[in-house]
Amino acid sequence: SPDGLMIVSGSGDKTIRLWNTNTGKLVRTLEGCSDCVYSFVFNSNGGVIASAENHSKTIRLWNAGTSKLLRMLDGHTEDVNSVAFSPHGLMVASGSSDETIKLWNASTGKLLRTLNGEHPKGVNSVVYSPDGRMVASGSDGVSPDKTIKLWDLNTFKETTTLA
Repeated sequence: SPDGLMIVSGSGDKTIRLWNTNTGKLVRTLEGCSDCVYSFVFNSNGGVIASAENHSKTIRLWNAGTSKLLRMLDGHTEDVNSVAFSPHGLMVASGSSDETIKLWNASTGKLLRTLNGEHPKGVNSVVYSPDGRMVASGSDGVSPDKTIKLWDLNTFKETTTLA
């Protein structure tokens, strides 16, 4: 968590767990996932957790304090491999085996934009730049692609490929 007091873990048993970093004790378990949780992240104030469920093709947003499911983000057609909050916490980016990066409104769950066609073996990782003006996407390290793409969020175009 941003304050360093909790750490989140996801599991193949379809749960998300919050742990106290000082004591190592389990604080709470978030249940209701329909598949393995591959990626998870706190928003900038630690109040919301985004989780990416691989085979169910969904992203879930959770209240970190109450464990309540806030909303589900549906739209990918293949496994969701990675999820990230923008620095201000207003947007969520997700990367999928469907070769797309989707940008979502974190408050409403509305799909804002799809960035696609640049990772032919799928997107395994997404992260926002600290200023929130770019998203980096990474491909599978064992695929022929093996690249990182930088996307400008003003134009929604790829600006750089790192290979």
